[in-house]
Parts: sequence; structure tokens; C-alpha cells
Amino acid sequence: MFPPGNLCRATSFSPCPYEALKRQNQRNPQDFDVKGLRKEALKEGNLMKQYHKEADRVSESDPSLADQLRAKAKQHMANRDRLNNLAAQWLFKGQ
Repeated sequence: MFPPGNLCRATSFSPCPYEALKRQNQRNPQDFDVKGLRKEALKEGNLMKQYHKEADRVSESDPSLADQLRAKAKQHMANRDRLNNLAAQWLFKGQ
């Protein structure tokens, strides 16, 4: 797992959604957008599923490409988990 500070360097996102949301929170913490975090997490989850599906499709014909696609799926899974955790931390911060 990548530490949050290295998330953008570990993926090919430009701009990195995690860093953008973190900056938004620092500018105006009262308007922290938990729904936006969840929406981004869902997008990451969908991308993860697409990469897994494509990896399964090409695994017989091109195992090397399938491995690369699975690695991308893992990156999207890590992004999804981080965004979900960030939203959960914000929601349950006062409890």
C-alpha cells in the first residue's frame, strides 16, 4: 500500500483526485464534500472493475498485458479505499 502522500506518484492520475480533495479541505474545511469523496471512490471502483474485466479478457492471448492491467486495477482499488477511508474519517470524526 502507498502512503497517502505518494498516491499521485504511484498512479498515472493527472491531476490526482486525492490531492485535489485534500487541497479543497484545507481551503475550506466547513465545506468538505463527503458526497464528492464517495462519488470519486465509486468512479475508482468502476475503473478497477473495468481493468479487471479487460485483464481477464486478454489473459490467454497476452499474459504480460493482463498483468499490467491487473496492476492498474490494484492502483484504482487503492485509490478507492483511500477515498472511502477519508470520507469515513470525516464522517466519524466527532464520535
